Amino acid sequence: MGVVITASLYIATKTKENHIPLSELISSVHFHLKVDNNIQINYKSYQLLPKDFDYWKLRDSVTYFELLMLRILRFDLIIDLPHKYLIFYLKTLSNWANDSENIERIFTFSWSMLNDYYCYHTQALQWPAHHTALATIELAMEILAPKMKKILQPTSCNNDDNIKSKNNLWYMNFDQKLKRDMIDQIINQMLEVNSK
Repeated sequence: MGVVITASLYIATKTKENHIPLSELISSVHFHLKVDNNIQINYKSYQLLPKDFDYWKLRDSVTYFELLMLRILRFDLIIDLPHKYLIFYLKTLSNWANDSENIERIFTFSWSMLNDYYCYHTQALQWPAHHTALATIELAMEILAPKMKKILQPTSCNNDDNIKSKNNLWYMNFDQKLKRDMIDQIINQMLEVNSK
């Protein structure tokens, strides 16, 4: 179990250009796994494992599992996360709406919802990242500031244009292909996570 955890962490550090020496990672995971859950951790007693025969066996196991996981992932470690889109969209919306108080509340709420969704829902990666970001903002606006959606929605003068503008929701300014039913599906998945 500790070998798989260590290999997973080692791959994760490589994807974010935050390389950690494998010896430190092995020692840290080994230290934390042997600590009893009921006892407060004494970090003063932490030491790197001695580089003896057992260490090298453990290191070989970690590198073996790392390679195995990379093969399972088809060596594709780049995941497009929606967080950067969320920041960009909210910055743009703050310029359009000129309501910094609501934008700040929406940002805090949507960031929290997005983190929960990505951590706890098994199908979070099925949607394009920018669609997930837009759905998160839609949910946050629906809960915190529903009037803001009306401010951001385009309006027209004649009746034909009004019918069309009802279908032209605020998030369609960012993606014309994004449909309401897709947004609803993502929002329903987010709500599943928070109802548990």
